[in-house]
Amino acid sequence: MNNTSDHHPIKMKILYGISNDADCKNLTKDCTNRAVKWDKVDIDLYVAITNEQSDSILNMPLETLEQATSVLEQVHGFLNDAAATCAANKPRYNAKPKLNVWSPDIKLALDEMRKYYAQWVKQGKIKDPENNIYQQRLRTKKEFRRQVRIENAKVKDTEKQRIMETRTKDTKLFHQLVKINRKNRGNAIMDLHVGDICMSGEQNVMEGFKQHFRNLATPEESTVLENRQYHQQVEYEIVLITEMVKDKNIPPAH
Repeated sequence: MNNTSDHHPIKMKILYGISNDADCKNLTKDCTNRAVKWDKVDIDLYVAITNEQSDSILNMPLETLEQATSVLEQVHGFLNDAAATCAANKPRYNAKPKLNVWSPDIKLALDEMRKYYAQWVKQGKIKDPENNIYQQRLRTKKEFRRQVRIENAKVKDTEKQRIMETRTKDTKLFHQLVKINRKNRGNAIMDLHVGDICMSGEQNVMEGFKQHFRNLATPEESTVLENRQYHQQVEYEIVLITEMVKDKNIPPAH
């Protein structure tokens, strides 16, 4: 027995012959296949387990080959169990989808992109503008990204349509959807409908707000509310706008 280790686990060299592959498989089938990272092992727990188990073999007889084999098997068993017990458990890898959207067109574009990428790698990843495979790789990559953008746009449009449909049907659900949409889209309102005009972009949205409230603040010739339904609609829009811009950093109008 030769102790060549500088830490608690002991390395032993034993001359032992294995007759055939079947015996080898039977001997190793119960062994652990997980590599133990000794720098992350709980050494104190390892020492406690090995000390407790080693006391049980101190008085075992070692007069015959069978007795020595039995002792070595027990030593191997509790060393293996101690290492597996004290080793840090490797966290399970949970693969997450890289795309939030999927469609048959995206799948087709992805397959094409992978096909030409494999051919490009096989050629040695040549970045020559005149190379046909390199050009096909760039084209398929561009097409794949375009299909993803199209599907994302469809999802956003569906969300907007659902919000507008629930506006008059379910007020509670409408506010929930607005809140979810606000979390997913960031701090900026990208689209604003002023009358029959849809304004997009930060500057256009700000101008739309100015125009909308300028129209609301313009006094009418008659102070009598002839259209009570319109007045209620205006108050309802004020509540919705207040909810949408709450806690937002909106610069003052100049």
